Amino acid sequence: MVGRRVVGGWAVNLLRLAQCAVARGLTPGCWAVDATAGRGSDTCFLAHAVGTAGRVIAFDVQAEALTSTRERLERESVLDRVHLVHASHACLSEHLPDPARGRLAAVMFNLGYLPKGGSPSVITRPESTVQALEQACAQLQPGGVLSVVSYRGHSGGAEEDAAVAHFFASRLHSWLTHLHHPHAPTTTTPVLRLAIAPASAVQGSPHDLLLPRPSAF
Repeated sequence: MVGRRVVGGWAVNLLRLAQCAVARGLTPGCWAVDATAGRGSDTCFLAHAVGTAGRVIAFDVQAEALTSTRERLERESVLDRVHLVHASHACLSEHLPDPARGRLAAVMFNLGYLPKGGSPSVITRPESTVQALEQACAQLQPGGVLSVVSYRGHSGGAEEDAAVAHFFASRLHSWLTHLHHPHAPTTTTPVLRLAIAPASAVQGSPHDLLLPRPSAF
């Protein structure tokens, strides 16, 4: 299942932070995936970042989400570099063309349910999200960036966040990882997890590599 939660306050800051962090790993001509297209925010960000020679693949199970994303891409004149997939992000690998396999520069997840009018009953689920994370990590190139924003305030959100946390802790031992949350987090505030795929050329601390300087905001 793919959807996105209504964002506001800290969630908006985390989405901006995720994009700033992911931007460091993107170059013109690269491949990227938006695993949860929603209303198209991350899809459009990626489309602009990869340039005319790059390609973005965006997933969502909701036709409404893909229609919104397509309209936004058209308004911003970047639809030609995006392939929209009406399927769960758990099917990520099977929808990648051969040139993209093992060469993804970034994969972005914004979990929850569709913002701005979407039904809170249609949400991303722990099982499919973990499947998608497994596939995303297998397809990222060395130095590729994974970002996951999860929301714990809606029904099912805490369970999904716990599954994502377990995946990061148990499967990404050799990756540079970082957890970002509000300065005064509660059990319902959203969190951002970032990770960089192992590469001998990657040097430095997770904080330096994954987080932009405050001046970026």
